Amino acid sequence: MTSPEHSTGTSAWPPLTEVVEVPARFKSLSDSISQLSQHSLGAVGVLTSPTQPIVTGQPRTPEGRLIKAIDEEGIDQGYDSDGGHAPWQDVEDVDPNAPELDEDSLPVNIRPSLAADSVPLNSEENILTLEDASKLNVRELRNELRLRGLNVRGLKAVLQGRLNDAIVKGVPLVTTLNQNNANMAGDAFSPGAYWEELECDGEYVEEETPPGFHAPTVPAGEVPTVRKRNYQQHFDRMAFTGVAWVPKVLRNGRVATKKGKVEFSQKPHTKTTVNIDFIGNNNLHLLSHPAHWFQAFLPLRDTGIQNCFSMEKVLSWTNLRALIDNASLGGKYKDFTQFTLEELMRHVGLYLLQGLSPSPQIEMKFTSQHEDPVNGNDFVHTSFGGNVSRSRRRHRHFKSFFCSVDPRIPVPSRETHPNWKVQPLLKHMGLVSKTAIFLGRDLSCDEQTIGFQGNHRDKQRITYKKEGDGFLADCICSDGYTYAFWFRHHKPCKILIRMTGCSPLHARVLALISQLPDKYYTLGMDNLYNSAKFCRQAYATRQKVMVHGVTRPKLRGIPTIVKQEEVKRKSELESVRHTVKAAVLKGDEVCSGLVSVSLYDTKPVYFLSMVCENISWIKKMRQVYNTQESKCIKMPFYRLNIVDFYNNNMGNVDLADQLRNHYRIDTSWHRNRKWWWSIWWWGFQVLLTNSYVCYIKYFDMMLTKPPLTHYEFIKQVALAWINKDMYWPKDNVASISKKRKAENDNNRHTRATKRKLNIDAMSFSSSESRCIPVNSKSLNPTSGSLNIRLNTTMQHLPQLAKKRARCALHRWARNRGGGEIMAHVVTCSVCPVNLCITCYNIFHKEANLEDLKDVIASS
Repeated sequence: MTSPEHSTGTSAWPPLTEVVEVPARFKSLSDSISQLSQHSLGAVGVLTSPTQPIVTGQPRTPEGRLIKAIDEEGIDQGYDSDGGHAPWQDVEDVDPNAPELDEDSLPVNIRPSLAADSVPLNSEENILTLEDASKLNVRELRNELRLRGLNVRGLKAVLQGRLNDAIVKGVPLVTTLNQNNANMAGDAFSPGAYWEELECDGEYVEEETPPGFHAPTVPAGEVPTVRKRNYQQHFDRMAFTGVAWVPKVLRNGRVATKKGKVEFSQKPHTKTTVNIDFIGNNNLHLLSHPAHWFQAFLPLRDTGIQNCFSMEKVLSWTNLRALIDNASLGGKYKDFTQFTLEELMRHVGLYLLQGLSPSPQIEMKFTSQHEDPVNGNDFVHTSFGGNVSRSRRRHRHFKSFFCSVDPRIPVPSRETHPNWKVQPLLKHMGLVSKTAIFLGRDLSCDEQTIGFQGNHRDKQRITYKKEGDGFLADCICSDGYTYAFWFRHHKPCKILIRMTGCSPLHARVLALISQLPDKYYTLGMDNLYNSAKFCRQAYATRQKVMVHGVTRPKLRGIPTIVKQEEVKRKSELESVRHTVKAAVLKGDEVCSGLVSVSLYDTKPVYFLSMVCENISWIKKMRQVYNTQESKCIKMPFYRLNIVDFYNNNMGNVDLADQLRNHYRIDTSWHRNRKWWWSIWWWGFQVLLTNSYVCYIKYFDMMLTKPPLTHYEFIKQVALAWINKDMYWPKDNVASISKKRKAENDNNRHTRATKRKLNIDAMSFSSSESRCIPVNSKSLNPTSGSLNIRLNTTMQHLPQLAKKRARCALHRWARNRGGGEIMAHVVTCSVCPVNLCITCYNIFHKEANLEDLKDVIASS
């Protein structure tokens, strides 16, 4: 199937590289000229996406340093070992007293200027000249700037330069601007924009609350006196433009198929949907193992694509790091040997198991349950070879040399690359998360917390979350799927700050918005992010994002006409509870239709919305217990539609945090000495959570119930990574179908056949009574056919052996050379293997019998 395309014929995903080109007309304008109140002859400008390394929050990776052969002749001529001149050669002399060159600033919130030949002359230019403007004081300068609709903030020198530029460019006077109007929107909007209070003239809501019950937000016994009433005003909103490939559904509710393949069609959508191209490229289907789903997000092998991240590259970087640290050659660890891919996956998968079954120390899982019944793990004990000291030593090698970046590249500055040690993983996350799904309409933006208990310059103090101190990342999520992120300790995009004049927090969110592929998303935010100015900035982008959410009453652009005074006595709440005030923004050229609403609950709560089509009370139902009828009944109550939409569409980031923290790897008592390990495990778990969300959505798209829960999904991945020989899926679709067909054929038996099978089951044939051969392959603790011998959950009881039975372990140890023990031989009831009394205990407790082969042979 080819890549899905929009109805316009363009690709469904926008190019990841869009360079910002500043128009030539902007270069001559001041950075503080606001938009004029008169109609523009050109279209309103939008915020274009910066280049990819900036928009994704990850800087460019420096080039790797190649080790070249030393040129002896070049060294004699003044060249260094890399073939370059010395640092002090060919350097121009710089005057330290020379003045620094100022960089030209970009405009803030301005629309394209008029053509040079169509700019109207300033009507006051004959009266106010540059010479006259130089004689004005600060108050007069601000008055002249107000007459021209310009920004009045700044020192006198800034105001003077702003007015001089306006006089030279002939900025017209804004005659219709009334500065005494209290409803003016402010400098963040077009001159002349204002807030208009909405009159509540709709129908009253007749509440149907049963006697003795109360609404969720109303205290027991309180009877509010304010009657709920709807607004008649209607606001036009644009429809979401997202298009996705979805399976065709027949009238009977089943998925349409043709020649055994599901038929897909391109349709508009509002929910987050799996990308079928991503599913096909990774050979995923309804019978795919969870390890295959996770492998689609975190590849194991190198795919050959340049700058592709994989565990195979992590393996090469880890071994290279150990080589650089002189391991096994006189360094810290003389017993170090290079890791294999299966061994590296085994140590990483151990942390997945730690999230499912936490232990105070992860090294405790190397012991068997016989030695440590509480935190010991027979599965881990056998999978790592059965030698506790060797497993712990090898895990120490893993923690010392595990590396997620190419060590050959010189470490860049922390100012430009704060997450350098995990940057390849973060870049991979930003790419694969965007190609796996078609993003839905309803999004939310909030921070995700990465706990870290060590010391680091970028660590932030967090007292308002259970996670504690650590790192923060602003994320855009949908249904628990993390789509884009930007770390707070990473510098925001300077281009966006210059173009919009926004804060660093809003610049990060605008950079996240620039990664969205379609238009007219709804983005929920809490009071930390939301403001009237940012609602305008988000809608001015190419994506036309419509922001909604709760906000703070001060310094966030809330008009004074919707503000409500907070009552101080609880007895006065009955007279003000459920009071609603609303206003709509008018006169702005970008986001005319922004609604500001205040609702009095226990105190005034303020909302800003570009999403709502009306303001009304909607009927909701909740389950309550009725003591008179002794059963649960459904009680109706009413909630403001703006509040209800915010409650149902704001928790996407919280859902992603919840899925990630259910079986988190780095538990609260683990103290990470390496700061980047916290970010690494956060990214690892985000990919695991995204794979599970895609797993669920794919089954929902195919109208099938997912067979595995979240716990079972992670458990299957952990088992496959720890013991790949035993639990990694090996069957493909054809073999699975043949296996199921064989099972169905075996179930079709007649009565005579079933009777014969039951008789055969009661008797032992020669093949069933034969013991399992003992050799090096069958004794392997992980993949051998006799690995069940180490399972202490089963009772390995000795049984009488046949006559002339010989000890199979002695026979293997002596290479079938004769002299095997024949006295006191018993047969294990579980394995089954003939063993002497001496070998019976060793066979069921020692995992690595290869090292004890000589000892067994001489016993």
